[in-house]
Amino acid sequence: MVPSLLELPETLGIDEFKGNTNKTKYHCILTDVQASKPVDILSNRTEALLIHHFRKYQNTVQLENVKFIVIDMWRTYYIVLRQIFPNAIILIDRFHFVQQAVWSLENVLTSQSFPVLHA
Repeated sequence: MVPSLLELPETLGIDEFKGNTNKTKYHCILTDVQASKPVDILSNRTEALLIHHFRKYQNTVQLENVKFIVIDMWRTYYIVLRQIFPNAIILIDRFHFVQQAVWSLENVLTSQSFPVLHA
């Protein structure tokens, strides 16, 4: 008997969290972004496991259901998801986008010598 596949949402979120097993440092959570609900939890976030997980959906309409994917800026997510979901729009989540912008601005400001303005 083949286990049934979980339904993939139209807007799929993917992120990692520090797990509580001794096997791997990070686990991967797949979420339905619009419903704010978890879809699945994977034991790690390696490229091999991500590909294996999503290949189970090959030749199903499930892959076509995913229109948007929200990720952090971890390159492996982008590489794998671009292969598996070539027609989906991949977005960077706002937390990581803003965090990167702040770090970049801090980097510029600390690398330059700005005169202190006195009132």
